Amino acid sequence: MRLNYLISILLFFPFFATAETWVDVGADTEAKYYVDLDSIKVEGANTNVMKKGIYTNVMGEKLDGEKLVVFKITMARLELDCARELNRVTQIDMLSAVSYTHLTLPTICSV
Repeated sequence: MRLNYLISILLFFPFFATAETWVDVGADTEAKYYVDLDSIKVEGANTNVMKKGIYTNVMGEKLDGEKLVVFKITMARLELDCARELNRVTQIDMLSAVSYTHLTLPTICSV
């Protein structure tokens, strides 16, 4: 059963199959947060990075009036503008399995 689960994750989330070096960047009462050092890419004035949030409790979110999405992990792709200290989420996945969202711009921009 676990093997089927792992295979489905690898098929549906190809970024899991790449090399990853996750580094702890902080925590709060809701979650522990990580960034993947191997995902950091500088493109002009922007820096792109993958981040994970592993929540201590199961979370829920209603998206666009749809049914409740229940998750324990978020995995997101962020685009950071270090000069203006701005960021935006360009992709986010909410996962129900156990696998890491608090980023500080100086931490990412100084890598």
